[in-house]
Order: sequence, then C-alpha cells, then structure tokens
Amino acid sequence: MLAGAAGVHIGQEDLDPTKARAVVGEEMWIGASTHNLEQFRAAAASSADYIATGPGFCHYLQSDPDPVVGLELIRQARPLTEKPIVLLAVITLEHAASVIALAPTAWP
Repeated sequence: MLAGAAGVHIGQEDLDPTKARAVVGEEMWIGASTHNLEQFRAAAASSADYIATGPGFCHYLQSDPDPVVGLELIRQARPLTEKPIVLLAVITLEHAASVIALAPTAWP
C-alpha cells in the first residue's frame, strides 16, 4: 500500500487472502500462491482475485523449490473457480506445446 502498488501477491507463509483483504481493502488486487489441490481449494474459497499454482515444471530459479505440479493441477483446479489461474513455470520449448494445448480448456 505504501508503494502505491495495484495489488499484492501472497504466499503460503504470508497472511491468508481474507486477512490480507482486511489490510489492503477492496480496491487492491490479491493473488495467492498454491502448490497443491488443497491449497488451491482454500484460495478459491477466499477473497483472492487470482490464484497462482506451481511450479508447473522444473524451476531453475529457486534453490529450494516446491514440488513440481505439472499441468494436471490446472486441469483439476479449473472447474473449482471462475477466478483467473496463473501457472508459475519456466516454459521451455519442451513444454510449450502442452501448455498451448491446455489453453482452450483451462483459460476461458
């Protein structure tokens, strides 16, 4: 809020989205990180505006990444919410075709 940002993205170790909403108000976007279906369900039921899940594929940027969830978590999660879903992933040529193929069903 002090920085004038339009939103905030929170992780599993941060405030839950409902408590964050009480701090930042209704105008600011809130995104929530998830790494499994249980966390996704909780985020879908919360006041988060969008839900990120991942890592989708091998994550080269973190020294201690969460377990890879692949695209299957997106397939399972999409019917649970109308909220936008973000896949946290380094998408290489190896995975690009599978991400593109998922797009018509996962990203309405």
